[in-house]
Amino acid sequence: MKNARFNYFMDGFMKSNKIIIFLIAIFIISSFFTAYIYSQENELTNDDKLQVIDKLISELNNAYIFPDIALKMETFLRENLDNQKYNNISNPTGFASVLTRDLRLISRDKHLHVDYFSEQIPKEKSEPEELTPVELERIRNMEESENFGFHKVKILKGNIGYIKLTSFMNPAHATKTIANAFNTISNTEALIIDLRENEGGNPYMVQLICSYLFDSRILLNSIYWRNRNTTDEFYTLSYLEGKRYLEKKVYVLTSSKTFSAAEEFAYNLQALKRAIIVGETTAGGAHPGIFVKLTDNFGMFLPTGVSINPITKTNWEGTGVIPDVLCLEKDALKSAKKHIQNFKK
Repeated sequence: MKNARFNYFMDGFMKSNKIIIFLIAIFIISSFFTAYIYSQENELTNDDKLQVIDKLISELNNAYIFPDIALKMETFLRENLDNQKYNNISNPTGFASVLTRDLRLISRDKHLHVDYFSEQIPKEKSEPEELTPVELERIRNMEESENFGFHKVKILKGNIGYIKLTSFMNPAHATKTIANAFNTISNTEALIIDLRENEGGNPYMVQLICSYLFDSRILLNSIYWRNRNTTDEFYTLSYLEGKRYLEKKVYVLTSSKTFSAAEEFAYNLQALKRAIIVGETTAGGAHPGIFVKLTDNFGMFLPTGVSINPITKTNWEGTGVIPDVLCLEKDALKSAKKHIQNFKK
């Protein structure tokens, strides 16, 4: 699981900021010590598994974006319990994987997943806690180490701007990085934004980067949250630190790995006819959500929201974003360059 997908829509929507720190720490640790953690896992009893499933079902019925599908998932899990389908699974990581598989079999929701953590998950709080200066600095350092997702910014032959985005991070500290990127490519004749290795991130970063491509206030996307019964609307921003990129061709490269917020970025621009999408059909995940603690060591990413595009009145869930120019991932950059050259003629 990559960092971007792990943090998908996490900022502002998690129940406890302490859990954010915990999850980031676990992700970093697991990247280096997966084998060690696996060897330290305790075997699960049937009572342990029942506790996980009971809590999981309760959370699904309470907040999963589609109540009818939540009930179908409950029925399926209960049937599996009655048929002793989980009795021979004693490994925690294996059990989490099986639950994820079973939930997705019914929901077809790629954001819905169960995870096992070797360290105890912090207690949830009724209200989010303020992060300490040390915790804030830790997050900022992590984001800065990845240049806030801006992996490459350069000018290609033929005066073509190129930005490779590997994730959409929290924009709070990234405004100067974004401004520098768009100032660098401001005088190019066309722009290619590469999302082929991008598995998502923060919707406010999507909003901010999209804003550089428009000169008026436009509704990009809305998210309805079942757990809050509210709708968040994402408009282009009026103030930006860098130069806007207007009245020039924009191309967005995609792959089958392009996921979540990265898909929203491509879908927004395609629906508004502001960009030409080149590459492979994307993964198809449009349901943001929250992290939920199930037991001391099991947690679930629970989709509680649904994206609604103001133009199409729907989203890319299940279908993915279908490119305007369909080609293999490895050929996408070459294809976009060719398209730009043909347009110049």
